[in-house]
Order: sequence, then structure tokens, then C-alpha cells
Amino acid sequence: MNSWPIELGLAWIEGDKVESWSSLIQPDPAWDIDDWSIASARVHKIPKDMIMKARTARDVAETALIMISGKHLVSDNPAFERFWMNKLLSTADAASPFIFNYELIAASACKNNPHALDHLYEKLERIKAPHRAGPDAERLAKGVLKGLEFVRSAEKHGSAGETRSKRRPNQQVGSLQDMSDEEREELAALLEAELKLLY
Repeated sequence: MNSWPIELGLAWIEGDKVESWSSLIQPDPAWDIDDWSIASARVHKIPKDMIMKARTARDVAETALIMISGKHLVSDNPAFERFWMNKLLSTADAASPFIFNYELIAASACKNNPHALDHLYEKLERIKAPHRAGPDAERLAKGVLKGLEFVRSAEKHGSAGETRSKRRPNQQVGSLQDMSDEEREELAALLEAELKLLY
């Protein structure tokens, strides 16, 4: 409960690429330095002397407030992040805005398209979590971008959702011969879109 943040990382999608920013945080004089975790330092590979030379907590907080103004914050662990954001932003007399759950936002961004979500989570699996704030945030944003690319491509080539909705809930397609010409065209467009994303 007495822990404090040592690094802040933000990432966002700008068109078809991911931008990011991060900063180490020098502990505020009001924070208890004895709460330093040696175990966490090993995981993140951030020694104490490195953060003692970093930007002040108030400076990082003021920069963060400018960067997140008018934005929605998303995290894969909102409860922890909000705790640390409150601690950081309190040095600039501000409180953390609401932080949305990554899985909910990812599903919404991908319009709950299961194929898009497969691409998103496959991307996350391929990028090892670096355990550093900036690269970790960038990794999550890249996952969403991968899902968005699939959705955009599928919409450009015709909606897969329409194909599914025409079929009874438990009806299975045994082969291409069982499909209508329209369904075959939509399947071909979807496969083409997936191949383009893979290469």
C-alpha cells in the first residue's frame, strides 16, 4: 500500500502506427524510500540509483497531465495503474482519470470480431513483455492496431458479420460446395485480407 511509481509509459495509435513516450520517476520527498522493492527492481532491471537521477515526480506528473488531456486511459491492470497514477498525479495536485480495462477496449475496437481479436492476441504473444513502462504500453497498443488492421481490411472487402448472420446459429458449412456464390466470395475476400496482414 505504500509503494510508489518508478516509471510511466504511454502509447497511442496515430493513423497506422504506434507512438509512445516514457519517463523514469525520481521518488517524491513525501514517498517512503524504504518501500523500495529489490525483487521488482530485478524484474524491471531498474536500479535505485537510476531513478534517483530521473525527472522529479512532479515534473513527470505535469507532463503526463498535458499528454493525457482529453484522452481515455487504458490498462491491462487498471486497479494497480490507478493507484500509482493517483500517487504520481497527487504531486501536481491532480487525481487519476478513470482507467479502462484493456480487454474491454480491445474487444470494442475490434467490433467484437473474433478473427480480429485472434490477430490482436497473437500479436501480443509474439512480442515478449519487456517489463518496462514505455515498451509494455507500446506492446498493448500494437496488439490493438493489429486487430484494427484486420477489421479495416474486412470492412473494405465486405463484412464477415453479415455472412455469419445469414446462417442459423449451429449450422456448419461442410465444404465450399455447401456455400452460396456470395458466401464463397466473402470467404475469399476475408482470406485475402488475412494473408495481407500476415506478410
